[in-house]
Amino acid sequence: ADAREAWNSIRQIIRQPELETGAAHLGEAVRLHYAVVREILLERMDRVPDRQRFLMAGITFCGMVPQRAVPFRMLAVLGLNEGEFPRNRSDGGLDPMTHLRRIGDRDVRSDDRYLFLETLMAARDRLHLSYLGENVKDGKPRNPAAPLAELMAELDARSGNDTPRPWLVRHPLQPFDGRYFDGSDPRLFSYSAAYCAMTGKGDSPQPFRVGGESEPSGHSEQLPLQEVCGFYKDPAGSVLKIHLKLRLEATDDDRLPESEPLTERLEPKATVARRVFFEQVLAKGLDSVTQPDWVRLGGMLPQGSAGIRAWQAEQAAVMKAKEVLAALPWQLVTDGPPARQFADISIAIEIGEACCVLAGRIENVYPMAEPEQGLVMLRMFSDARAEKPGLKSEAKLHFGERIPVFLDWAALRLVSPETLRIRVALLCNSQDGTPWQDSLNRWDDSFVQAGAPVRAGMIEDLKRRLRDLLVFRQSAMQSPPLYFPRTSWTTVRVGEEKPQIILRNQVQEKWVGERDYAPGYARYLAGEIDFEADDEAFQELCRHASMLKGCIEFPEDGP
Repeated sequence: ADAREAWNSIRQIIRQPELETGAAHLGEAVRLHYAVVREILLERMDRVPDRQRFLMAGITFCGMVPQRAVPFRMLAVLGLNEGEFPRNRSDGGLDPMTHLRRIGDRDVRSDDRYLFLETLMAARDRLHLSYLGENVKDGKPRNPAAPLAELMAELDARSGNDTPRPWLVRHPLQPFDGRYFDGSDPRLFSYSAAYCAMTGKGDSPQPFRVGGESEPSGHSEQLPLQEVCGFYKDPAGSVLKIHLKLRLEATDDDRLPESEPLTERLEPKATVARRVFFEQVLAKGLDSVTQPDWVRLGGMLPQGSAGIRAWQAEQAAVMKAKEVLAALPWQLVTDGPPARQFADISIAIEIGEACCVLAGRIENVYPMAEPEQGLVMLRMFSDARAEKPGLKSEAKLHFGERIPVFLDWAALRLVSPETLRIRVALLCNSQDGTPWQDSLNRWDDSFVQAGAPVRAGMIEDLKRRLRDLLVFRQSAMQSPPLYFPRTSWTTVRVGEEKPQIILRNQVQEKWVGERDYAPGYARYLAGEIDFEADDEAFQELCRHASMLKGCIEFPEDGP
């Protein structure tokens, strides 16, 4: 609806000059210069109201509108430049109210001054007022807007002219100015390592991710399993969204994409093949896959033959997953479609003096054909972007895909009866083998067959692994470590085979792709880290990756 309304407004604005010339009976011979038409269109587009929701997210952007000064903890007003605020009414000398003033007539300048007062009174904790203090061409000083100049004079009178102005910060016009890096004024700082290297002054700035250490709470804290898994899938996004309340995407998650899909491959985050597999193949027991309405009408597929090939790629992944499922050594129930189950878990994990309760729901759990055999936890990993669409191989699964599987499996194991088998079935390409999946199932076999004392030790080891993963996640909320799912997995996958120089090169190459992935949370969190040049950062990345690998993998010779 918003898009249609905007499009109609644009069409009306473009159509209006033609209607006006026609109403003036000027005929078709009228020709207007492009510059004139451009100014007319821009002026009329500025008059179109935004009509956006006022309170949308953590930060609200808006103009200074009467009776909209809602109290906020922090308010920032930009552009308080002389000559631009208060506004000067421009009517081309056609408005008699400008030279024949009467009592009660509105005055734009007086209205703006009152808006400025409303804005000041709406700030609760912090107030940020900004104006352009230097000319961008010659560096000569410029004056602030009259209301801001009056406020600054009042502050000077209250604090005394002899004392420095702690409330006034004079920023340089360029972000690469040396004053941001030489430490002369602690209020001037920058997170840009590139600008620091350009100036050659001061130490390289600390990345945005550095923060204070957290203090143990000493009381029980409930951790949603979904949030813990979400952190390991997207650590940068999780830290910035949950801890700092910083969101880079629009608040409406159900919005249509801004650009029309044109490629023959769907975005991996759409997970079309996975959803179709569980909704049609498993839930309904269908032998063939049909295109559901939410795919056909959801704006995911491009038009024409490209959309047909995109759907065929997803369809091929679904059929491949069905083949892998049929080849599993343990069969699901054969009397009708498998009964999909949901396992609700609540596990107390002691972390120092505190006790954390890991709680949540584990989906896609299915009983085996014979109930006494146990449960199967199914996970599908499609690879529709490959040359031959199908399933990912297990070797290509990174930390963001492995750790959530391990968390679900370990939690399900801890809340299930000790004699009930808990199987992990990763529906992936098994041409290169499935050693990680096999190690989890081998551990579970040993657990079910072991005696009570051995089982107790295995349970403690499993809880220790969960505890280490939870501690790592909790520490990241205060001082995020260098952990990025794809880049970190490259260190442990390639590091076993390649020399150190080649490893660094491949790690940096993988990091650049992960850092630049939209919407850009990783870049905000880590800054301009270069793992090829920064040995300390590279060693930290490898150290954390090795620790995580040790948490989710069991030795080949058994527990």
